[in-house]
Amino acid sequence: MRLPLALAYILFTAFPIVKSITSRPEIRHGAKAWSRNGAEPFYQYDSQPTTHTVGENSYITDCLVRNTGRVEVNNPFPVLCHAQVIQYPTKRGPPSVGNMITLEHQNTNVEIRLTYLKPEDGSTENHFVVIYHFNPDDYKLLERLRKA
Repeated sequence: MRLPLALAYILFTAFPIVKSITSRPEIRHGAKAWSRNGAEPFYQYDSQPTTHTVGENSYITDCLVRNTGRVEVNNPFPVLCHAQVIQYPTKRGPPSVGNMITLEHQNTNVEIRLTYLKPEDGSTENHFVVIYHFNPDDYKLLERLRKA
């Protein structure tokens, strides 16, 4: 009788925790960085701006890969969010998750360091995604904002 009771307790206490972790709204901005010959670090590259619609408003995300191995990320959102860079190497192994950095104010830029500073052997590009994470309450506020 103790085992089913313990299992039920674990399930009912773990479910809200897992749900709160996985239910954080996010917006993704995908991009690529290129190297001239595959052996050098990435040269400066400006990604294509991407428009994201939340509620009635549209926000444009953009990022700049610097030749120092950092990605400059903008914050077009009028709420607090966190930015994170994930690199997707095709041969090198699992995706590399970068540090999560807080973007406190709208129209601020931060730099996030890339893990892999050079492309893989035989390649001249590296795929990466900038993920903007939001607190669920802030995202609801973002959805309710009226067009200016």
